[in-house]
Amino acid sequence: MKKKLNGLFPILLTPFTDDMNVDFDTLAKLVEYYRKSHVDGLTCLGEVSEVDLLNEEEKRSILQRVIEAVHGEMPIIAGAGRGSINPTKAAVKEAFNLGASAVLVPPPKVQAMKGEEIYDYYVQLDDVSKGSIIILDNPSLGYPLISVDTVTRLVNDSRNIKGIKVEEQPSILKIVALRKSLGDSVAIYGASHGRSLFWEMERGIDGVITSAPIPSHMLRIWELFHEGERGKAYEAFLASLPMAYFMQERPVAVKKEILRHLGIFPNNLVRKSADALDDLTAMDLDRLVDWTIEKFKDLP
Repeated sequence: MKKKLNGLFPILLTPFTDDMNVDFDTLAKLVEYYRKSHVDGLTCLGEVSEVDLLNEEEKRSILQRVIEAVHGEMPIIAGAGRGSINPTKAAVKEAFNLGASAVLVPPPKVQAMKGEEIYDYYVQLDDVSKGSIIILDNPSLGYPLISVDTVTRLVNDSRNIKGIKVEEQPSILKIVALRKSLGDSVAIYGASHGRSLFWEMERGIDGVITSAPIPSHMLRIWELFHEGERGKAYEAFLASLPMAYFMQERPVAVKKEILRHLGIFPNNLVRKSADALDDLTAMDLDRLVDWTIEKFKDLP
């Protein structure tokens, strides 16, 4: 990543066959779906990819297949967090060797980690990285809080730390604080399933790294905003919110059901069975998806 990666970089959900193996045929279909939607790039092996439930061979195969499928036509951000320093170093090296454009890395899921420990962790990754590192900042998932001061030191002191995906809530306040501290020297990415997209754009994000099962809707909001049509962008953003907020507790299952409803996935299977949607919830979501699609058609 010699320059900032700007725009929409959807995180790929991981499709499974009925026997719960990775469904590589459907993964290829998903990549093509996003390519035809003209997104700016893709993100592999994020949290919503059920990355903690994939083994290392599966992770490697998924990343390799996706990089091969895009034929160098778009950048790929690879999730490389592995919970501790040595496996994460190895994952960072492998991602770049396979052809990733950047890596997305959280700190270990140790909430007691302090600023200096977090700083040292990323400095060690910077030393072995062949390309750009994007920090994943998401304390709601059990990761430690990464302060603005720590991010500022890392960006200023490192060769390769070039971005941060902000999930700490309220994200808009963290984005303002980062911009005040770092200016345009770091790429800032919104997330949170698009729930704050419009307000994050107003505060100057460079892009979005989140799963987007209907990428055309998020792209429409993004493009209208950057064309100066902020009123129309706001209307489109409001139309997207009911779906973005549906069953926040089970975002993976929700987004898989959306992709199933759209005919991209053959099923909505998740590896953590407790997160699966019941039939009535899936039916409610299907109605909401259809309503959202029609609502976007009616927008000026």
